[in-house]
Amino acid sequence: MPRPTGTKKEKLKLKQRSSIEALDYLLAKKKEVDAGKELKKEERELKKQEMCQKALALQEERIKLDKKIDFEQDREEERIMNVDMSTMSTRK
Repeated sequence: MPRPTGTKKEKLKLKQRSSIEALDYLLAKKKEVDAGKELKKEERELKKQEMCQKALALQEERIKLDKKIDFEQDREEERIMNVDMSTMSTRK
């Protein structure tokens, strides 16, 4: 007949079991927090990419407008230079 375990051994087993459960709980909690942090990081990266794409689109639009303005200015200057000045009088 086996001898019953002593009180000290029972307490030690209970303490070890509760320590393992506490450690498991802490690890699970840490995984949850890490997952939340990773999700937030991914969201920040997406926002950053969106902002970069918007900035790039705005910059491209600005370049287009600058080219259009330059073209119109060149055309106006060309028109002014080609004006027939022979019909203009120098008298006031």
